Amino acid sequence: MSDHKLPQWPTTQPSSKGPIYLGILHVARKRIAWMIICIIVVGSMFRAHEALPHAFRHNSTADIYNGTLGFERLFAIGFEGRTDKRDARKLASALTGFAIEWLPGVSSADIPEKAVPPTWDTEEQSSGSLGCWRAHMDVVAKVVAENIQTALILEDDADWDVNIKEQLVEFAKGSKALQGHNSPLSPISPYGDDWDVLWVGHCRAGSAWEDEQDMWVIDDDLTVPTTNHRHANWRNDWLPEPVQRNGTRVVLKTHGGMCMYGYAISQRGARKILAALSVQSQNMPVDVGMSALCRERSVKPFKCYAPYPPLFASHRPAGPSSRDSDIRNKDNKWHDAFSFDIVYSTAMNILRLVEGKQYVDAQWPDAEFTRIPYGLEARDLWQPGYLQRVDNRNPVNNEAKPSITT
Repeated sequence: MSDHKLPQWPTTQPSSKGPIYLGILHVARKRIAWMIICIIVVGSMFRAHEALPHAFRHNSTADIYNGTLGFERLFAIGFEGRTDKRDARKLASALTGFAIEWLPGVSSADIPEKAVPPTWDTEEQSSGSLGCWRAHMDVVAKVVAENIQTALILEDDADWDVNIKEQLVEFAKGSKALQGHNSPLSPISPYGDDWDVLWVGHCRAGSAWEDEQDMWVIDDDLTVPTTNHRHANWRNDWLPEPVQRNGTRVVLKTHGGMCMYGYAISQRGARKILAALSVQSQNMPVDVGMSALCRERSVKPFKCYAPYPPLFASHRPAGPSSRDSDIRNKDNKWHDAFSFDIVYSTAMNILRLVEGKQYVDAQWPDAEFTRIPYGLEARDLWQPGYLQRVDNRNPVNNEAKPSITT
């Protein structure tokens, strides 16, 4: 008989730990595993948005169709006593699919003397300009303090086209192109992530002093007022060729502006504005100060983009001129209702919209189409925009600069 022995399997020694201990150990291991998973997930949420795969990234352009037009917040500034203006804006924004948060206007009489900029010349500047400056600084300060990443700010008499969301989508394409956004990944903001101010509602814009400049050009646009109905001024002495054309809107990096019917600010832009126009003493209306910022007179870099003609402008309901402005005193001369620079004005079409009409009317009888169906898609309103290098020294002299009356 052979004395060969079969291999012995190693025996497991009985654990000296009881079942309660093993159960606790099992639970602890599961909790540690879940903690590791949570750390990985939370960490990924705080990574740069650009690091996410394209398939998982948010289509930010679609946000323009939300209730704040693609911005984090949407404010309007106005005196609480001007319920007429508030009612009109609340109704107009509801009919065109967005909501407004109201912030109070400021009267110069309510600004403590010590809070007035020490260089402010009360003889040179109107009392209304001082209150207007403070009201806009209050909104900018709110954006900074609450870490709001983007905000659109309207004045209480602002008006816009019934197709404003489609217009803003095309404007966003232009602003991103001009910012050099050529990544296959979407920016966090639908308007791009490298801007300080989007001056979408103004009465003056203009190009750089360089001989050439890139612009986003949108041709055959039914929503562009003809040159004889344009209120907004082109600030340069020479008119670039696309600006001369009827039916063409451009998006550009603007070097200056005037009037603040509507503008958007980023968080970084808000900090620069507050530093330059409030922390530093001022003696100029707020729009003049903003214009200086866009020309990088005080803070560099400062990037402003604007459409021309603008997308937001001022509406004046029928009545005496004295009701138009809370900044300037005007006479009681009666005028009919009108809006600057807006062809298919929401304010001018209010009754048609609330009645559920399927069409809207242009406010000028010589418009190319005096009546259009309501709810047209962008492709029916204009040709897709394109980037073009534009000659800023065009031989056409800008002799017809309109006098700006706000």
